[in-house]
Amino acid sequence: MFAVTVEKRDTDTLIPLILKFIKPGSIIRSDHWPVYFGIEDLEMDLGDGLSLPLYEWEGVNHSLHFKDPETGVHTNTIEGTWNGVKRSIPVRRRTKKQVQGCLFEFIWKRRNEGNLWNGLLAALRDVKYDY
Repeated sequence: MFAVTVEKRDTDTLIPLILKFIKPGSIIRSDHWPVYFGIEDLEMDLGDGLSLPLYEWEGVNHSLHFKDPETGVHTNTIEGTWNGVKRSIPVRRRTKKQVQGCLFEFIWKRRNEGNLWNGLLAALRDVKYDY
């Protein structure tokens, strides 16, 4: 899991983030918000006019279904995660300056759920200082 803050929620913002953070060959599941429609057009050029899709995109059209009856795709997991993120960030910290740090904290706690102490020790061990 990862999360970043963005200035705009549009295709020109989303596609570079996908290319930077999502491993090629991944399946990306989402709703049918038009911003996502360009994902399946992203390709890797193999030369000689050949190309391969970088990602597989599967979507659910919420105006028809909450869960796609053919593919089983739904967005319940991410909707629940965002609900948790919003509950974990106090209103007074929902500023451009502080929200990314709050997202990092949420992700760290989620990754270390049930074992925060060992997560803290591992984080301290992995910190490197340049003197």
